[in-house]
Amino acid sequence: MSEVSMIAAGSAAEEQRFLYKVYADSRREEMESWGWNKEQRAWFLQMQYEFRRRSYEMRYEKPEVYVIGANGQRAGQVTTAAQDGMLWIVDIAVLSPFRNHGIGTRVIRDLQTQAARQRLRVGLHVRLDNPAARRLYERLRFRVESASELDVVMEWSDTAGSASLNHEGRIENG
Repeated sequence: MSEVSMIAAGSAAEEQRFLYKVYADSRREEMESWGWNKEQRAWFLQMQYEFRRRSYEMRYEKPEVYVIGANGQRAGQVTTAAQDGMLWIVDIAVLSPFRNHGIGTRVIRDLQTQAARQRLRVGLHVRLDNPAARRLYERLRFRVESASELDVVMEWSDTAGSASLNHEGRIENG
């Protein structure tokens, strides 16, 4: 498995460009089906990226953005927020070349371990049109708490009182 890390994202222009690149990559397949030209896609993505950033700041008290590293390379981003007894995974995205290598799973398990140590639950929203993500979260012991027309709210809690999960998702008491 890859060596995975999470480093707080800074406000430097280069780091912001990378976060935008991750966002654009996460929407690439969807947007290719729309038939828009490159300029239309770029304008739309920039507008949506900025709207998303602002909505996170309005919805969560202190959203924290981290760059996900894998084997020394920047591989994605995760945004979290601790609020109301919950560690929210606000957003997680891994660049296409790094997908299906266990990187997202590792990051989520690390966040579950962090939450367990702080006695927090972990919550997230998953879009209904993203069944692969929902299957991943179910494998990681998230359960559906509620649903709307657009998404499902899922929650994980450390019901066994463990301090950590190993990388196979098994509880390690400690």
